[in-house]
Amino acid sequence: MTTRRSSACFVLLAAAFASAQGCGGSGRNAAGPDSQGPPPERIGAASGAPGADPVAGNAGGSASPSAYVSLDAALSAGENPFESRESLAERSTDGSRFDPWLGLFGEIDGLGGRPTQTPATENIMQVTFASEGRDAEPDADKTGEYIVYSSTQHNRAPDIYTKKVDGLTVVQLTSDPGSDRMPKFSPDNSQIAFCSDRGGNYDIYIMDAASGGQAVQVTSDSAHEIHPSWSPDGKHLVYCRLSEQSGRWELWVTETGNFNSRRFIGYGLCPEWNPDPGSNLIAFQKPRERGSRLFSIWTLEFVNGEGVKQTEIVSAANAAAINPSWSPDGRMLCFTTVLEPGRPGQHLVTERETWADIWVVNLDGTNKVNLTNGEYTNVEPTWSPDGRILFVSNRAGIENIWAVGPDRTIQTARGPAMNAPNTGVAEVQTQP
Repeated sequence: MTTRRSSACFVLLAAAFASAQGCGGSGRNAAGPDSQGPPPERIGAASGAPGADPVAGNAGGSASPSAYVSLDAALSAGENPFESRESLAERSTDGSRFDPWLGLFGEIDGLGGRPTQTPATENIMQVTFASEGRDAEPDADKTGEYIVYSSTQHNRAPDIYTKKVDGLTVVQLTSDPGSDRMPKFSPDNSQIAFCSDRGGNYDIYIMDAASGGQAVQVTSDSAHEIHPSWSPDGKHLVYCRLSEQSGRWELWVTETGNFNSRRFIGYGLCPEWNPDPGSNLIAFQKPRERGSRLFSIWTLEFVNGEGVKQTEIVSAANAAAINPSWSPDGRMLCFTTVLEPGRPGQHLVTERETWADIWVVNLDGTNKVNLTNGEYTNVEPTWSPDGRILFVSNRAGIENIWAVGPDRTIQTARGPAMNAPNTGVAEVQTQP
């Protein structure tokens, strides 16, 4: 087994503490006049259940109350509730933040990987070349020629950049003091949706893809909203929202022509709309509600403004399955597995060993293939229209964006099925 270290945020990403503690007060309702909200839920206390702290939880046992940052305590102290204890302590004298990386559960952690200086294999190419900080969260435009991504290569708080996949120059689109994250090209490549905490909490914004410029704010309530994804026709955005009532991450859809029209469609994280215009599927990750509480990959259908027919596609006995992304034809998914995240008794907001790999699978759960084979920490995959899969890896020391070539991706994804016969849910083999 190969040993390496990476950012603790990936450990936090993978453990199934998908829900934060309730805020204790009633925030302003995000729903507009056309909104349909979720039913009220009782706040629980188990990891992964409503009421679990997104920083404090772990996948296999209860955490020591003194070992982690409490969301309620951070809120009452006037701090950013999405920063780790280390991040809260590590501030400059002028109050600026140090590398505030938001995990996909709302955690922030700025630790980097240990240098390995290992060259890429012949079918893997390096796409970005940050020498410090971190390049992450890539998305490809519909030509496959350009990518948009977030980076701390120039600032401690992440900004959004674009570049040609095979080029070296980068274009910085945002430069505000806040953290700008999770960018996504619109279907016509003219706009970029992203999330930012420039207003005090994370909201969804849209900006011009060519020049950046003044961004249009899509959400504006006091809850945190992250991870936007466009519908194939560009008329809707799906995103996730941390409920101030239940403390759970929710999936919401808004119309790009009417931001007051918002609909709750279910619970989950990292929603990704199928790019096939004939499909109404949205992929997302959701934790189990018993046992290990690890994440698995699901889909739902968006029909008549509602999320229906939730279907589990991928699960693993000892790993979290996260970060789903569709193939260009909408028939396959790529995703990340994080091996044994959040072991009992471990402080998750520290640098620690993490095994994370990129996989592909057919929509029916067959042909499960590991593309990275247990080497290094490989996360945040996104499928480019030219067939390449972009992902973030520490294989050269600093976390940068890499790509698996289309020949390898297509050959492995469409090859003979691995593991057991199809049972409807892919049970991923996770040992490196």
